[in-house]
Amino acid sequence: MTDTLNTARAYAQAVVLDDGRVLVTGGLDIMTLISACELWDPTTETWTLTNSLPEPQWGHDMCRLNDGRVLSVGGFRDFGSSMAGCHIFDPVSDTWMTTNPLNYRRWKLSAVKLITGNVLVAGGQDQTYYNIPQCEIYDVNTSTWSLTNNTIDPGRIGHACLALKSGDPRVMLIGGEGALSDCELYNVYSGEWEDTDALNPGRGNLATTLLNNGNVLVVGGNPVSTDCQIFIPPPHGVSEHGVEAQLVTLTAAPNPFRHNTTVQYSLDNTGWVSIRAYDITGTLVRTIVDENAVKGSHTITWYGDNAKGERLPAGIYFMELTAGDLSAAQKILLTE
Repeated sequence: MTDTLNTARAYAQAVVLDDGRVLVTGGLDIMTLISACELWDPTTETWTLTNSLPEPQWGHDMCRLNDGRVLSVGGFRDFGSSMAGCHIFDPVSDTWMTTNPLNYRRWKLSAVKLITGNVLVAGGQDQTYYNIPQCEIYDVNTSTWSLTNNTIDPGRIGHACLALKSGDPRVMLIGGEGALSDCELYNVYSGEWEDTDALNPGRGNLATTLLNNGNVLVVGGNPVSTDCQIFIPPPHGVSEHGVEAQLVTLTAAPNPFRHNTTVQYSLDNTGWVSIRAYDITGTLVRTIVDENAVKGSHTITWYGDNAKGERLPAGIYFMELTAGDLSAAQKILLTE
């Protein structure tokens, strides 16, 4: 046993902060919605009350941002517009601020940080208990929400949603209430969802985790089952539509680099190919390749510059190759 919470609560949300403390928010005490928030200190094993949420809630989700702050999204407060409300917690000042609301009121949703640092929200129900198929992206720079290019099918609650291994631009959506077996992958750079291999059997209210080898472990859920499943993600250069999918590859060396890096890519078919570089916010900074390329391996040098030939600031960037329906991505670090 460790220290007990100051406020008894069910259906709360918890997230680990950059300094190792744990933030717990929201939930229910019997039938009372909770706004009180607490911080657990792993060094003293004690809970301390911090500033409360601007409004009580449950059925929300939280996501730690790259700058260490925490985004709290959606959740059930009442049957009004507050189901779309979003708030940001600053662990330095222990204060909350309200940010722009979701386009769709929703609770029982999932929020996942993308490789770009933005946040994807998928699933959930509105105030009429309709499962929402539309998904949204929170832009951390503009504090605005925009819809993904296509929707999930079907809309769902009781699902799981998680980012794949480091450097992979995809997020996986798994199952859902009603013993759904449907699974989908969202690609950050295409902005679209694509079907992938289904659960067998389907399940809702399941638990998932990403293993060290990049595979996804699925455990439990309804209907009650003791079996577990492992999903092996396909290489993200492989299309999941049809049996004629071809492989494309993309690498950069040296990585990290200071002056220039050699970009190497390969195609299984002759066709139009583009390689674009994005900064950590997802903003396009340079089109490195945009041409018809023959089958085989190719190399090109990139000097860490933008379209005007100006050197980019040091930091993390992402290169994405697209060739028809296929894509591949590479995370790179530009140093001073």
